[in-house]
Amino acid sequence: GFSRYAYNWLQKSDSSFVNMALKKLIFLAEGPAAWKRSRQLSKVLEGQKYTPSKFPVREAKLDRGMRILWQECSAVEGLASGGGGGDGSENAFAAASGSVLTWYITKHDFISD
Repeated sequence: GFSRYAYNWLQKSDSSFVNMALKKLIFLAEGPAAWKRSRQLSKVLEGQKYTPSKFPVREAKLDRGMRILWQECSAVEGLASGGGGGDGSENAFAAASGSVLTWYITKHDFISD
C-alpha cells in the first residue's frame, strides 16, 4: 500500500524514477527473506521512539540520493484488526505478511537521524 504522499510522488515524478521505485517495491513484496538479503533494501532507521520495535520503519535505497521509507503492513493491520477474532481474519493477516506500506519516497537528505 501507499500513503497519500507516496502515491502522489508516483503520480508526479519522472517515469525513470517511478520505474526504479516500482522495481524496488516488487522486491519488497517478496517478503522478509528478500529484505534480509540486502541492507540497501531494508535498513532500519535509527531513533524510532514511537514505532513498535517489531515493525520498524525501514529505508530502501532507490538511487544515490533517493530513498523509499516503508514498513511491514502487518504493523498497521495488526493495530486496525485488533488481532483477529476467529472470523478468518487470521488467514488474511498471514497472507499479507510480505506486504509493505510505503510511507515516503524522498531525498536521503530529508531523512533526519
